Amino acid sequence: MIIELSNKSVEWNFPEDYKYIVMKISGGLDSAICFYMLCKYIREERKDLSVIPMTHNDWKKPYQVKWSKKIIEWMKKEFPDVTIHEHETSQLEHGMDYIKGQARDKRAILKRLHSEGRPASITIHGQNMMPDAKVQEDWEWGGPNSDDERDKIQDPWKPEWHMFRPIINLNKKEIAELYQKFNLQDTLFNQTRSCENSSAEITQNFETHCGECWWCKEREWGFGKI
Repeated sequence: MIIELSNKSVEWNFPEDYKYIVMKISGGLDSAICFYMLCKYIREERKDLSVIPMTHNDWKKPYQVKWSKKIIEWMKKEFPDVTIHEHETSQLEHGMDYIKGQARDKRAILKRLHSEGRPASITIHGQNMMPDAKVQEDWEWGGPNSDDERDKIQDPWKPEWHMFRPIINLNKKEIAELYQKFNLQDTLFNQTRSCENSSAEITQNFETHCGECWWCKEREWGFGKI
């Protein structure tokens, strides 16, 4: 399945021996649209595939599982003919590095799934390309680590890590084009949350967006709304 955008395209095509696909969900826009495209691909071309959603709750971000559950429930209603397994979750301990903690918990979950007879063929991640540095000049604080190289063109496939990143070369405006293409601006969009402000007071217990952090600014830049 090839999804054409104005300047780029996203291709979905898994080997025939793939059966279980792990969809890593954060509760944000990017993993949500990847989840949607995966379900669409399964419905249209690979009904033999099934999805195992996975979320790692960070101690600094105690809302990711909560918002991921909303996306999963929405997806089950939208794609009742796609097999979506139980939500695999983990909670990082206080003080645990987010990247290292995710990697540790991901390995543990994949190992258990294999022992249960559900070996994951691939893990899908919703990493996307950052806006140009000039766009970010007026954004006040936060943002991904500068060494993650998400501002460079990358291969969506990382076979050695069993990872597929279908939107790694799309920025938020191009991701917004995907939402528009599938008419999801007022449906799936509303099930997601991008804010990473750590204040429960400012975000009404992590229910709203602060509108000031790097991720809120990126969301508004791409979609024209928060």
